[in-house]
Amino acid sequence: MTRLLAVLLIAGATLAAGCGGAETVTETVTVPQAPVFYAHVASVKPAGDGFELELDPAWWLTGVTAMRAKLEDTGESEVPNDYYIRDESHSLLTYRAAATVPVTVLDADLQPLAIDVAELARLLAGENPNDRRLYSGFGDFGYWVRTDGDTVRSLVEQYQP
Repeated sequence: MTRLLAVLLIAGATLAAGCGGAETVTETVTVPQAPVFYAHVASVKPAGDGFELELDPAWWLTGVTAMRAKLEDTGESEVPNDYYIRDESHSLLTYRAAATVPVTVLDADLQPLAIDVAELARLLAGENPNDRRLYSGFGDFGYWVRTDGDTVRSLVEQYQP
């Protein structure tokens, strides 16, 4: 008991000595980034106060990775424009999205244009509510999709020559 009391007194004195001065402590915290993957948007449907997106994930490959994947898939290794898209399963994954989730598409001059998921849904349905001059026929090109769990946080259209 006397030994325990001595340890507690020493610990208390050490703690008290450390409390008298100001000390700055810097701690590095790594915040994980939301996952990003390449996918084709198969559909965007209203769901509650937001939308459900059906996405078909694929691999956007470049360089030697693209050449070897194309060789395995087709017997040819030539990769025009240094990219190859491998879509192994054509399986759809469902994600939720608020109507205001930012979507970046390319206009006819290949400039980024900010829209939201609500407008993307209308474009995919063949409407053009804001009479925009756009680069792609929606559904033809893929998007870089940032997610948080089952929720889409952003979509960015991938330019394809």
